Amino acid sequence: MSSTTARKGRSKLDRQLEIFARFEHEPVDVLTSTTPTPFLLILNAGSTGSIGGIAGHDLEAACKVYPGFRAIEMLLGRPYSYALFDTAQHAAAAYAGLKDVWIPMTHGNAKRLLLAFATRMSPDVALWTPAEVALAVPGLTVVPGFVSPAEETAILSSLANSQQESAWTTLGKRRVRHFGYRFDYIRRTVDRDTSAAEPMPSWAERVIAAYGQMFPDADIPDQLTVNEYEPGSSIPPHTDTHSAFGDAILSVSLQGDVVMEFRCPIDSGDHVPSTSPSAEDGNGSSNDSDVLDAALTPPPKHTRFRVVNVHLPARSLLIMDGDARYQWEHSIRPRRTDVVRGQTVSRTTRVSLTFRSVKHEPRCEGCPWPRACDLAK
Repeated sequence: MSSTTARKGRSKLDRQLEIFARFEHEPVDVLTSTTPTPFLLILNAGSTGSIGGIAGHDLEAACKVYPGFRAIEMLLGRPYSYALFDTAQHAAAAYAGLKDVWIPMTHGNAKRLLLAFATRMSPDVALWTPAEVALAVPGLTVVPGFVSPAEETAILSSLANSQQESAWTTLGKRRVRHFGYRFDYIRRTVDRDTSAAEPMPSWAERVIAAYGQMFPDADIPDQLTVNEYEPGSSIPPHTDTHSAFGDAILSVSLQGDVVMEFRCPIDSGDHVPSTSPSAEDGNGSSNDSDVLDAALTPPPKHTRFRVVNVHLPARSLLIMDGDARYQWEHSIRPRRTDVVRGQTVSRTTRVSLTFRSVKHEPRCEGCPWPRACDLAK
């Protein structure tokens, strides 16, 4: 390679690094490493159209020939991606083999990959293995396949019973139904008059029993909220009210997958990436114009957050306990697609079953999470 070609290549790499840094809100020297890491950063191939002109399967095919390759990770609308390897040594071998390789483009010609080593993956990449989720957010557990396909079909059929249509309430772009206790969206608690909600159905009792067998020391839920979300629906960031509900919040996803965002305010002295709600959806607001939005108290304007995105596959169980329950806010961004394991996935109608245990008197004694506690405010 001539010196002129090398300078041009370096110039392109520097420009792409600057774009990468702007998206990630951090300096290049914080985001990248001069020594190998397990995160091989592909600066000119991302989830913008047809993977920056490179088909996703071609990019994966180029990487998987190297030992230790795990996955391609991308983010919606970002011009870069990550090739994740088991070790830094495996990533270094792939870097050496790929840095001068031309990858065919979807519309003809080919593209030479611009590569670097990232110090970490973007916090916006959706985690999808239970081990990664548990490490990233203390108290958060994902159990894939918690509900069988047959159970899923039976539950959805029961909910679709036309004789019970009047039991649904429409809130923005979703329908809601309550069992055991009716959720009060104005006060973010429950109506403790049990006659205000339908009794817990037999299929819900079976789900609760399966949870109890898996976690025998856990409290038994006695309240269920069913939400039916259309593609593009969202949930604004929030924690479930401390004084109203017990230690674990359960959510079972049916019919559709979704990526859920978790965020936790951090002290100004911590050096972690800041994430603004406007980074993806333009204005930071939820497009569900229901009364829940008005009940949420937004954080101060310049609050910085540690952000983790988690993929919730259909038929999975999500458990929020401890920090995940009381300190981390959870939300769903208003969009119609997610990127999971390097693939763009269109959202479909999703039904969530949220199980809670109700505190029969509002209380949260000696709360170690006062910043998020309704009784400490």
